[in-house]
Amino acid sequence: VLDLNTTDKIYNFRNDFEYELDPSLKILTGFEIEKRTIDYQGTVPLDDYDIRPDAPAIVLNAAVNGSRMGIYSEIQSTRVFGIRDAMISAGIRYDRVPELSLGWTDPRVSAAYKLNESSNVRFSFGVFHQLPDPKLFRPEDGNPGLKPMEAIHYILSYDYSIDEQNSFRIETYYKKYLDLPLQNPINNYNSDGYGFAEGVDMIYKGIFPFGITGWISYGYISTKRLWLDYGAFCNSSYDVTNNLSIIMKYNLTDHFQLGGSVKYATGRPYTPVVSSGYSDQLKIYVPEYAPTNSGRFPDYKRIDLRLTYFGNLTPNISAVIYMEGLNIFDYDNIFGYSYTPDYSRRTTIQSYFGQRMLVFGFEVGI
Repeated sequence: VLDLNTTDKIYNFRNDFEYELDPSLKILTGFEIEKRTIDYQGTVPLDDYDIRPDAPAIVLNAAVNGSRMGIYSEIQSTRVFGIRDAMISAGIRYDRVPELSLGWTDPRVSAAYKLNESSNVRFSFGVFHQLPDPKLFRPEDGNPGLKPMEAIHYILSYDYSIDEQNSFRIETYYKKYLDLPLQNPINNYNSDGYGFAEGVDMIYKGIFPFGITGWISYGYISTKRLWLDYGAFCNSSYDVTNNLSIIMKYNLTDHFQLGGSVKYATGRPYTPVVSSGYSDQLKIYVPEYAPTNSGRFPDYKRIDLRLTYFGNLTPNISAVIYMEGLNIFDYDNIFGYSYTPDYSRRTTIQSYFGQRMLVFGFEVGI
């Protein structure tokens, strides 16, 4: 019953225009036309837990055709109301999807102020729309009357340039989501879903002790949604609460470079199976799930090391040769869980590229 072929064709044309009124004032405008055809052929399981060859299935033979036309205009000024070191960018975009009789207008604005020669602060606001997955518009098992999903963004950032080689950036954000597709027993889906995402991102780039170069980045996010088949307002599948990356490089000689990376991330949310019951009609065990995304996979941990050679094979041919050890401490980063037929026992599904392995590679430039 897992036999679905999807063909997705997109044709896109875009044209942009730019006009400078004076060195501190610029106008940009443009338009975009897109044509898309998605064809679904095959079968999918009626119930996601029943994938036996003879299990009940939904037969799909459908095509979703659509087009989108958009136009935008934006003004950029580096001297707002004559205020030195103040910058603003304000614009508006209109999109329309004729086949669905949908249209929307998105305003966006970004303002920045240069505090001194080394730092600046920026605030951005914008409204963004995006269509749900095209298959949700199918009359057979979707709803052609769904609205476009809406996201309202608020972003505040601060940049500090210590010198030409060292810099720091911190950014906080809040994003509100509206009109998300939500499963509905009457018309398959409606647009009553909602959610939010809020967090902070930080990154430091520069030169560290002993001539080591690289960057350290950290991100925190909290995001919840009620959409698709979620039974309640809960953690989104994208809620990887903490995300830390450390990337470092050191030049051993003019031709050899040693690099390393450290990555840590909070485990992704998932929905555990808490029990099961046998179905005499289906002749299989039917799982009973805990609340949506109430569980988390183990935290993700990984350390890589890489040795790179930069040189020339001939005066006109350059070469880069590297040897890299991935996950050198062999941390157990899983891909997911698999259950026995009666759901009484659970085993881990290992991530292939998460295993400890040695990789060799090269690049040649002429």
